[in-house]
Formats: sequence, structure tokens, C-alpha cells
Amino acid sequence: MDSVSSKPVIAAYRGRSPNNYSPEQPSTGQTGFAQTGFGRGGSGYLLTYAFLACGVACSVGCGELGQPPKPGQSGAAPSEVSLEIEPEPVNQQLAPIVRFRVKGLPSFRAGETMVIIKGVATPRNITDLRKNAIGDALRKRIVESTVWLTEEGHWELAARQPLQLGEQYSVVSPDIGWSVNVRTMEHDTMPMLRRIWPPVDEAGQYVAWCVSVPTNGLVRSERRDGRLAPGVPGEFGYGALGGIGHDCVSWQAYSGGDVVVPNTVAQLDNGTMARLDPSPIDLDGTSDNWQASCANGEETVGPICVRVMDDRAVVTANAQWLVGFQLQNGSFATAVGPESPWVARMFEPSTQVHAKVYLASVSGETRVMDVDWWTQSPIERVVINEVMARPIGPEPQQEWVELYNDGKVAVDLGGWRFEDARNSMDVSFVVLHPREYALFVGENYDPTSRVDTPPAP
Repeated sequence: MDSVSSKPVIAAYRGRSPNNYSPEQPSTGQTGFAQTGFGRGGSGYLLTYAFLACGVACSVGCGELGQPPKPGQSGAAPSEVSLEIEPEPVNQQLAPIVRFRVKGLPSFRAGETMVIIKGVATPRNITDLRKNAIGDALRKRIVESTVWLTEEGHWELAARQPLQLGEQYSVVSPDIGWSVNVRTMEHDTMPMLRRIWPPVDEAGQYVAWCVSVPTNGLVRSERRDGRLAPGVPGEFGYGALGGIGHDCVSWQAYSGGDVVVPNTVAQLDNGTMARLDPSPIDLDGTSDNWQASCANGEETVGPICVRVMDDRAVVTANAQWLVGFQLQNGSFATAVGPESPWVARMFEPSTQVHAKVYLASVSGETRVMDVDWWTQSPIERVVINEVMARPIGPEPQQEWVELYNDGKVAVDLGGWRFEDARNSMDVSFVVLHPREYALFVGENYDPTSRVDTPPAP
């Protein structure tokens, strides 16, 4: 479909009355829309509701699924309003991340005021939404969502977070008194790729999602053109940044200024599909500062600071950046910010490192820098992993401490001592090897006691 209006019409609902939003009225009744992998031509799940003069006729049983407009209500009653759901429900149950496509709405206002609410939308709820008389109880049920116009009378609606499993929701156009009740599936076996870039509440033209479940990574694919709703052109690619990050997928906008809504686009290495975090992204650009001010002992790499240690590096930044390292032994990528440093375990001690550092700003600008570093000699890294300091059972008998060797070399614990305000315990000769745990208990410790939580085996 050719684009007629230069900017899609978007209204955002943030848990309050949708009437608080006044999106720009389109100069024509149509805007362009194209969506990668988004079924058209009736491939979605279609429910049709016909509004008749004598009542409501609906294809799956009426109840409160459809409500005819009341006298005096703004907007003429449509002869037919239809709802498509993408992806198609399984056994009439929705996935937690879906796109609602509503067709046949009779007026602009009927679309822009659409909203998703949790639970069944009663006639009183619909009336309160239409009159903007929303109480606290109803306000809490409104799902933060994005709605946009695709062509005259046709609108799409998507929640900004996954819907809760096993719950009932209603899609409502209060202006014409229309609603549809739907239910989400009880269990979802499809994983979701979490969005790591851009940060929450930040705008940018580069987006990255990464696997948050155990996997060997995503299926590698070539970069390809792909639009995100509501028709913003861009390019999908493998990896979080510059092709690195085997468990990530990225999207680069060709132009900014609009809000994009992602869809399911990634395939995992085991052949299953993964959903993308549905939170929309504002593409408006921002200014960037590409020069960091680092402390002594830190390497300055453009806008980030890197403290190179033995088997790891600590990456920090004063602003939000997407950072990736390309090494001979693999690639690594994540978001770094003032409150989110990155401890990147990717080196071998006492070695020279040749690496490429990939950087992306919130605005979408990317740069690549070459670095050469020497890592330090192996460092002893024993950490306190867990402690039972105040047991419900008798003290100090049921107290215990677990240590973990987080380094690359074995550590002799002989001569170590545990102390608190009243007691102490010397550690006998124990060698803790890399990635090993050591549990220390008192002589009278009772492992069969069910009063306190036992240490993990």
C-alpha cells in the first residue's frame, strides 16, 4: 500500500483515560502500512460482529462481546466491525504478545479511543470510558498500549508489555460501545527476547533484543529489509551490534521520528520461534557525547571506560551505550550505563588482547574501534556466595557459609578464619579450585534439620 499521509497517527495509553491523548488528525483518511511477516488478506483470526437495528448478532455468542451504540453516542453505528488477531489464537486462546487489527470503525475517534482492559468490559465500564468518568478500579485495569491508523476505518492495537497468562481481556472502542472479550493461553512455551537497546524511556533508531533463556544462539541470517509497525522502514540483522552477539537480533531504522512496535521475528537455534519484547521504541534522535573521562588504571575507548584485569574487564559509562567486543574466541554484547556496569568475562590471564569494540549511541550512531591490551596475571577470586547468619534453629550450630572460587587459579584456604562478633573458626587446609564451591559448617551442624533452609547441594 502506498503511503498517503507522511506520519502515522499514534495514540498511546499509559494507564489513564485514553481521552487525555489527542493525536494529530490525518490530512487524509489513510496512512501507509507494511509489516514483515505480518499476515494479510484474512490470515489472522477473524471475528465478525454485525450491529443490527434490533440488537446485536455475533458469530461466537453474544453476551457482552458486542454492545450496540446507545442513543446520543458519538459516531454512527457501523454495519460491521471485524477483529483480526495476529498471531492466530490456539484453541481460542491468545499468545501473551499479540496484535489486534480492528476493521470497519465508522469514525476517527472510534479508533483513537480504543483501549485494552483486563477482565470483562461491562456496559458500565464502556460508558465510563466514553464519558471519561474513570474511577481508580477501572483505571488500574487499563493496559498500557499503542494504537495506530493503517487506513481509513482500519486500526491496529498492541499492548506495550506481554499480557498475563490465563487472564481475560477486553478490546474496547467506547465511542461506539463496541467490545470483544478474549482470553490468553494458560502456558506459553515460546521464549521472549528481552530488549537490551535502547534503554527504557530513551529514544533511538537502533534496537537490539537478546535471548534470556539457555540456547546456543539464534539462527544466523543475512541482513534484510523489514518494516516495523506502523510502517517504519528499517533493516533486520543478526547479532546485537555489527553482527556480534550470537544470541541477539537487531533492527536499524532508515528514518526517525515515529514510534515502532516490534513483532515476532527471530528463530532460535533449535528451530523454534521467539517473541520480541513488545515495548515500543521512540525513534526521535538525541545528541551524544563520544568522549569519556576515565579514572587512573582504566582504558578510554571513546565514550566508555574499560578496566582490564586477568580474565575479565569491567566496562563503565556515564551515559547509556550499547557495547560489543569481537575477539578471537567469540563475541559479546550488552548495554552499559551509569548504574549498569558490565563485568565481561572474556579473557585469558597474562595474554595480549586484540579486539574490535563496537559502540552504538541511543540516537543510533555506531562506531568501531580497535584496541590492544595486556591482561593481568591470574588473581585469586574467592567470594562469599551464601550465608546462613541468623538461623531459626540453634545458634551457632545451624550457621553456615558457602565460598565460591570465581577465578582462574586454585586458592589455598589454609590459614583463613571466619569471625563474627562472638565466635571465630579457623579453616584447615583446603584447596578451592576454579568454579568450585566450599561449604563450612560447625561441628554440631544438623543437616537433617527442617527448621532452616539447607544449603543448595
